[in-house]
Amino acid sequence: MESANIKTGLKLPDSKIIKYTEIIENEDVKFLGLKIYTKTKRLRNHTLSQLIDYIVSLNYESLIDLNKIHSKYEIERTICMITSEKSGVEIHEIELFHAFTYDLGMD
Repeated sequence: MESANIKTGLKLPDSKIIKYTEIIENEDVKFLGLKIYTKTKRLRNHTLSQLIDYIVSLNYESLIDLNKIHSKYEIERTICMITSEKSGVEIHEIELFHAFTYDLGMD
């Protein structure tokens, strides 16, 4: 499910979250209106912001003091991870706008 980082001690998401997708975007590079070459770039599955959210959620017990909540963000990340733990749904499949019943398949 997740791996532990030796240097930071933090749990990290599966490497499949970080890998590139098969989506390739082509962009023509032009100079003075003439096409020089076509640049291709592969797109990632998730944004850096989402990756940070996943890391915070996976490590909420060590990063967030539940007795001293400072922000809505801390509550959201904790709820996402508890939902993942109780439901078995991977953390990267849970977004704040999801409904338990329709999106996550829980009754």
